[in-house]
Amino acid sequence: MAIIPLDWEHPGHALVIPKAPVRNLDDLSDRDALAVLHMVKRIAVAQQRALGSTGYSLQQNNASRQDVCHFHVHVIPDTPPVPRTRHTRSEMDAMAERLRAALPPR
Repeated sequence: MAIIPLDWEHPGHALVIPKAPVRNLDDLSDRDALAVLHMVKRIAVAQQRALGSTGYSLQQNNASRQDVCHFHVHVIPDTPPVPRTRHTRSEMDAMAERLRAALPPR
């Protein structure tokens, strides 16, 4: 699944999270790893379609600098940064809808 985080510097920033309760990459099954990577690619395409991004960065931490103890991948588009960091629920929902509408088929 993919969600919009509370804090983002680049509009369209999304987190891809497996449904299985795993702490880090070492605990992720091969099947779930493939599913996560597939969703990462779909989100990156949606960012390009919905926001005009031309590239993206992936961030994933394992124990080192891991603030949330559940495996997740940040998909960060190269959209221009915004000065605010804490966004409202309506802003997050609107961004999620823009990305959802631009997702390529499975």
